[in-house]
Amino acid sequence: MSLQPGNDTFQKQQRKLVRATFKKAFISAVHVNSNTVDVSYAENPLTIVRNVPIARNVDVTLLSSGQRCRVDVFDETNPNDCVMAYTY
Repeated sequence: MSLQPGNDTFQKQQRKLVRATFKKAFISAVHVNSNTVDVSYAENPLTIVRNVPIARNVDVTLLSSGQRCRVDVFDETNPNDCVMAYTY
């Protein structure tokens, strides 16, 4: 018995899904009032992604520009669908 339905709609949607991933990044700017950061990915430092939400477990007052961080990307086709998980 198959766990996936056999209809074509489900199979088409399954092929469209993009896997969630994470990216190494550097903090460019911290916005304390909106609890967001601007980051540039380590693989392409010239591109800046603006207003990335910060995870609730991160204290926004301890963040500063230039820190390395991890950004969890839930959908690579939508750059607004991500969150800064932690700094290291």
